[in-house]
Amino acid sequence: MPFSQELCEHLNQVETQSTSSGSRFLDACRHFNAGRITRDELIETTALIGFNNVIDAFHVVDRADVSTRFFVDERQQSLRGIRFTDELLLLPPRPAPGRRWRPRPNRGGGWLKAPGTSVDPRALRCASSTTGPA
Repeated sequence: MPFSQELCEHLNQVETQSTSSGSRFLDACRHFNAGRITRDELIETTALIGFNNVIDAFHVVDRADVSTRFFVDERQQSLRGIRFTDELLLLPPRPAPGRRWRPRPNRGGGWLKAPGTSVDPRALRCASSTTGPA
């Protein structure tokens, strides 16, 4: 439930969560917030469809697939699931992050901005450094 609970809390503060025009899972979170479905129904919906877009988009950066894959999507295979790759085990240990940043709508109601900035999140890039703080 933590995944859907975080999304429900986020949707209570900001109506937008993705660039997609619609999402059955986000609609279920909105219905839960409005009291139209129960916690058990939200949990069931989360288990059925909550991670579909997350898994599909995980290895995509700037609309292109990344070369390093941390899992193989085998949801359409007979065992149905994801299989972790050796690359996942090669990641250096990192301290657990705090709560993720919460995007906010800009004043014009357009694209969301990172808190405290006027930067469009589509222009942001992530980088890691072995010499600087994590």
